[in-house]
Amino acid sequence: ARFKTVLIFLIALALFVRLWGIWNVSTTDEYNEVFEALRVCAGHLNYERWIKRLYLYLLAFQYGVYFCGGWLLGVFHSPMDFAEKIIRNMEPLFLIGRFTSVVAGTLTVWVVYVAGRRFFNERVGLIAAALLCLTVFHIDLSQQAKVDALLGLLVTSCLYFILRMYESKGSDKRLVVYCAVLMAFAVQTKVNSAVLIVPFLT
Repeated sequence: ARFKTVLIFLIALALFVRLWGIWNVSTTDEYNEVFEALRVCAGHLNYERWIKRLYLYLLAFQYGVYFCGGWLLGVFHSPMDFAEKIIRNMEPLFLIGRFTSVVAGTLTVWVVYVAGRRFFNERVGLIAAALLCLTVFHIDLSQQAKVDALLGLLVTSCLYFILRMYESKGSDKRLVVYCAVLMAFAVQTKVNSAVLIVPFLT
């Protein structure tokens, strides 16, 4: 029960420190992701840009939900009205992207805990989660509307299942599917993650 309480506290802390201040983030890199996601919303599915596509599609879906919610509430009267209003104030779109990164960053803290607990013990899992929870660089990336926090979650999760494959000596074929799906998503988020093929094949 004590360990469970500590874990809940760490996850809540990870969420809080990543969520706090997302309204004050200022980085030029965010504009590219947000504009590309809006192009997807407009019907340009961006097939030629096969890197970062998963994040763009995720943002585009969220922007679609945002528009539909605003339309139902009478905030937006048409797609053109939506376009006019977001040109005047794009802050809601940035906040949606930043909140997505906050969630991904917080989930990564939990995945690190799960890995530490499974392959070592409960105490190691909590220490590992605490270290990532308070890592300033990870907090910073988890507050930006960019691919990095989502990529971190996908790569960490993929490595977890690769270690599970090693642990089971290949007896559980489902783990291969989990690894393959997560690896594909990671590569679609950022091509650098293709290096996951090395530990996967090993």
